[in-house]
Amino acid sequence: MHDDQEFPQLETAFARFRTGGPLALPAGAGAARTVARRRRTAGTAAAGALTALVIITPVAATAWPEPVPPPPGVDVTTGPPTPSVAPTGAPTASPTGTPTRGATVPGGLTPAAVLGDVTLRIPAWPDRMAKSCRSGPVRFSDGRNEVPGNELVMKIDKVVPVDTDRDGTTETAALITCSGLESYAAKVLVFDRDAGGAIVTQGQVVASTGDVAAIRGIRAADRALDVEVADYAGDGLPDDLAQHQWRSYSWVDGRFRQTGGPTRFPANPRVTDLALGGMDPRLRADGTQRYTGTFTLLVLNKGPQLATAPYVTLRFPSTVTAIPPAGCRGAVTEPGQLFCPMDQIKAGGMAVLEIVLSVDRSAVGSGAIGDLSASVYWGPDHTGRYPEPAGKEGNNLRTWKIIVSG
Repeated sequence: MHDDQEFPQLETAFARFRTGGPLALPAGAGAARTVARRRRTAGTAAAGALTALVIITPVAATAWPEPVPPPPGVDVTTGPPTPSVAPTGAPTASPTGTPTRGATVPGGLTPAAVLGDVTLRIPAWPDRMAKSCRSGPVRFSDGRNEVPGNELVMKIDKVVPVDTDRDGTTETAALITCSGLESYAAKVLVFDRDAGGAIVTQGQVVASTGDVAAIRGIRAADRALDVEVADYAGDGLPDDLAQHQWRSYSWVDGRFRQTGGPTRFPANPRVTDLALGGMDPRLRADGTQRYTGTFTLLVLNKGPQLATAPYVTLRFPSTVTAIPPAGCRGAVTEPGQLFCPMDQIKAGGMAVLEIVLSVDRSAVGSGAIGDLSASVYWGPDHTGRYPEPAGKEGNNLRTWKIIVSG
């Protein structure tokens, strides 16, 4: 039995009712800046023409595995990856990627088919995913990295060409996810090529941390990258729960910084704190062969949002008979259960359910004869479950003792 002192608002209402009433710079970024300086000083007229073609070519997010089309006149061959080998005694480049034979592309542009079959340097994932999602040098095959025995899969979901460092050449932005049945993380990285043609990680644009729960898309902007972010992610959540925003990021002072779009999400209109209250139901002899009593359930919306379609589910022992209030119905496939869809409850408002309970006197003794539990949620059309605010998840599920007295 719960101590209803934990719910002062509920019990005050109950009394009234009874009385009537950020980003670390990944390895390889230095090499990317070196390449940028080489491009600005060593370009030929022909290379300049190719670069111009890249800049004016319309770009759009490409879902894996469709490759990003190369600029007109550029030959792209996706042969098997070949590791770069440095001369003996010479310093080696950061192992963020391996060049591909025949992949003749301007600047740092890397087609999706090539990016999906090399080793890429992936910055560390958030703490909750760090043990399950690989970081550091990660080998991709056909746009995926799978670990035997680990249900999480890392994937390159989308690839777009974009000139993020404003050097007149094109780099490659990629949306990478690491997800399974109950886990999800995502990040957006930009890749360039070093002087030797190897793919290097220019930097991490944004990851699913803080108020960003999910990343749904990327698109090239005017020398920036637009990223579609969402405030909720996960299996089993209603499709209309998450809010979406487009935020813009640019390469500034050696790192990616947000330069456009909203910086935070407003309060989600589908997340509010629903709570339950009430006293242990007591059944007494009613002059027949049964014990009978009324259970009064209080349903409170503690805010901050209007709950448009709340519903209550009650469960009780099979020996107990419940007379449902108007609008409630018993579950066909699960005896000992009631389902009660309710009208909307405004923030700070309350609704009351009264359920008549009875039990055969010959089937039970006196005292506590079992538990009655109730839960309250809300979702579209009285289905699905919108989440509760953080830290408020425990008061929408309660259990009471059914007590029989002479």
